[in-house]
Amino acid sequence: MNRLKKEGLLVCVGDITPDIVIPYGETLGALSNLCDGKVKICTPVLRPGGAVANTVATLGRLGMRPYMVSGVGNDEYGDFLVDHLKACGVHTEYIFRQKERMSLILAVLDSAGERVLYLYNGPGAKLPELEERHMPSDIVPRIGWVHANGFANDVIVDFMEQCANAGAVISFDLNLRCETFGLDARRKSRIRRAIKTSTVLIGSGTEEFTPLTGITDLCGAARSLESPERVVVARDGPNPVHLFAKGEYTRIPVLPTRVVNKVGGGDAFNGGFIAAYSMGLSACEAVKWGNCCAAFAIGSHEPHCVPPREVIAEIVRNYPVT
Repeated sequence: MNRLKKEGLLVCVGDITPDIVIPYGETLGALSNLCDGKVKICTPVLRPGGAVANTVATLGRLGMRPYMVSGVGNDEYGDFLVDHLKACGVHTEYIFRQKERMSLILAVLDSAGERVLYLYNGPGAKLPELEERHMPSDIVPRIGWVHANGFANDVIVDFMEQCANAGAVISFDLNLRCETFGLDARRKSRIRRAIKTSTVLIGSGTEEFTPLTGITDLCGAARSLESPERVVVARDGPNPVHLFAKGEYTRIPVLPTRVVNKVGGGDAFNGGFIAAYSMGLSACEAVKWGNCCAAFAIGSHEPHCVPPREVIAEIVRNYPVT
């Protein structure tokens, strides 16, 4: 059964950023190979980013026709981000333009593709902040699904609650990034409110579940957030995904993948999961869709390179036995 109410819109609310990907680990490897006569040029690359934007782009590539609610700068980076989402099949009419330029995210990659993110506010630049006037209150009765993440401000959480009260499914990705954005009492309280509203809760590793629960075991921490109304998905890097749904616990292996870039892998997972679960597939099947989309994302330097959903569906049909 389709989990979106009839003609329900799929709406993603949150961050969109220009990412400057810096291949630090690859550059170190290139330097070490110079003595062997091997010359390789390594340069930073501009990519469309932002965790929620990565998810909505994946949903667009899967043919879900999602809406993005966010803000961008009044500059070339804003043009770049909006044009990319349009090309992915995303509705962008609810993306506002701030008068300031866009802040940048610097994503530094090590030799294994692991990344550390840094926020850089250049002269006259800032991250757009969603306000109540930016929220699409006119379409709330038509919304069937809302997705947001741990960067959500109070306005976004208020909107999540409004849509949940109107019957929408709510998915929330913890995406704490404590090392970059901290986790003070106010932010923690806001995230707990978002969790309470969510129907689907997704997170990655103990670095996201432990700060909220105080439980150091990933499985136990994720289990503590499950409820009869809430599915909990805990990703664990190359290890199987922990799924808690309808009182049952399942471990679902990820697909073997040659990792070249882990930026956006979890966000692509979210897109695959939401697409499958909203179409009425089981939570277990939806995790497999998420794993497939994540594998495509981390196996390429190209942004949002997931194939059409027919291809994902065929891969899932031949998925390794759990």
